[in-house]
Amino acid sequence: MKTHRMDELLLDLYACPSDRSRWPQVLDRICQATRARSAVIQLLVRDGERAWSRWTLRDSASEGARLEHERHMGDDVNPRLRSSPHTLHLRAPAVLRDSHFFASSDPALTELKERLAAIHLGHFMSVGTVLAEQTRLALVLHRDLRERRDFDPDDESFALTLLPHLSQTIRLAEQIERIQEHAQQLQDAVNRVRCALVLCDSDARVLWANSAAEGILRRGKDIRVRAERLTTSLPRETMTLRRRIAQVAQQEDSAQPSDRYLVLGQSGSMELQVMMHPVSGREVLSCSRFAERRVLLVLSTPGEAPTLPADLIGRVFALSPAESRIAAALFSGRTINEYASTSGVTLGTARFQLKQVLAKTHANRQADLIRQICSSVIAQALPIGGAD
Repeated sequence: MKTHRMDELLLDLYACPSDRSRWPQVLDRICQATRARSAVIQLLVRDGERAWSRWTLRDSASEGARLEHERHMGDDVNPRLRSSPHTLHLRAPAVLRDSHFFASSDPALTELKERLAAIHLGHFMSVGTVLAEQTRLALVLHRDLRERRDFDPDDESFALTLLPHLSQTIRLAEQIERIQEHAQQLQDAVNRVRCALVLCDSDARVLWANSAAEGILRRGKDIRVRAERLTTSLPRETMTLRRRIAQVAQQEDSAQPSDRYLVLGQSGSMELQVMMHPVSGREVLSCSRFAERRVLLVLSTPGEAPTLPADLIGRVFALSPAESRIAAALFSGRTINEYASTSGVTLGTARFQLKQVLAKTHANRQADLIRQICSSVIAQALPIGGAD
């Protein structure tokens, strides 16, 4: 048993789920341990009378010649995949040779050898096991075409010993990929909302911010990031903000929300409002006193006039283009007189259009109309490119 090589290999193998770029290095080590020219990991799935590879990982040399390998041994032309569905039913880990796929007189075996010779591959050995229903994990090894020695029992034992670790690593990799995909979907979702969100630790170090918050932090009028920590335009406000964050981090979410609200800037209508919520953190070593402390900040600049595309307002409230434009203008803070003077319509026309808008939205006055627009779904979402 090649124990020393196995120990070194496992250190690299279990780093692969979090760093996919390390797979070729692992497969290179497998080639060295088994004197193989090519080492490939595949997830094989059954589809009718044949098998297909759901994905494939290759050693460095094989990856460098990937186009040639796919041309001669890709899913569409690989004779083994045409003959392998029965191997997917093998429940226990197994070593497979070409005799498991083909009779010695099978023309497909001749075709296979010709295809392998085109990419300088010879003796074949595969170890595999069931990973999930209708899915089989396979480690596929080939010697160099010029190598006369076949894989021996020591190589088989090495590969079978490695196989459970490969299975576990693949499962971990898929779990991490699903988590990362889910996290990316959540990121995309919160980047669509108009609400500005910042997640920080108890020392006011920014861990994450959505697109709306990044726009506020980038402008840096009342709040910004300096040396990874939240900083305001005034030193005393910075001290107050960081102290409040540290206090909120120690609170339970069910506690009274005292001292969770803060106003920064206080420069007339351009002030920045901050609301803070404690977020339960991951416990380290199952000891709650080491739980990571997080605080979610919700930022709002109510003095900045909001804007919504007129066509979206019209679509939601079934308004004509002219009615949509006046509704959007009022929502952004303009008066009926200002709208008339800048849009090229008379004040009488503007008032008539507003009357039509109020009738269609069943609003008794402008304030009711604004409340309806503010409560609509489009007021909660950011248009594409609207984070700035």
